[in-house]
Amino acid sequence: MFIIGDQDQLASVGPGNILRDVIASGAIPVARLQQIRRQGPGSQITVQAHAVNQGNTPQSVPDSDFEIVEVPEGGDPELMCRVALRVATEDMLARGFDPLYEVQVLTPMHGGPVGTRALNEAFRSYHVPGDRGSVTIHGRQWAPMGARRQDRADRE
Repeated sequence: MFIIGDQDQLASVGPGNILRDVIASGAIPVARLQQIRRQGPGSQITVQAHAVNQGNTPQSVPDSDFEIVEVPEGGDPELMCRVALRVATEDMLARGFDPLYEVQVLTPMHGGPVGTRALNEAFRSYHVPGDRGSVTIHGRQWAPMGARRQDRADRE
């Protein structure tokens, strides 16, 4: 049996950390790939991911593919949502990216003012102003070309 995965990726969707736990047990042989192919040469995403794995704080690198945008500690959650919206839309547009198709925003929670539901609604309102073709189901608004989230592993 082969188990293939990346222990440095986000935790399992669902209970447990099977891959990480099996590797940590030392009970089976493990091979690690040493070459990253997902990002291009010189990608700061790769450099900063290695920094995090080594226990270091990632550093913002302006005008690269990796930048940290800081919001004051204890800052207003509504402000954080507005900053996320501005960075993912206006700032990315100014850099030549299409915010709808080339920008991804990650958040570790579903609820709250900076969770997936609130951010998706903010992005939907930006990309599809008004209620054009939207429908409300169980208190949540759905619209064509609205923002989407993935919280389950794609089995295909």
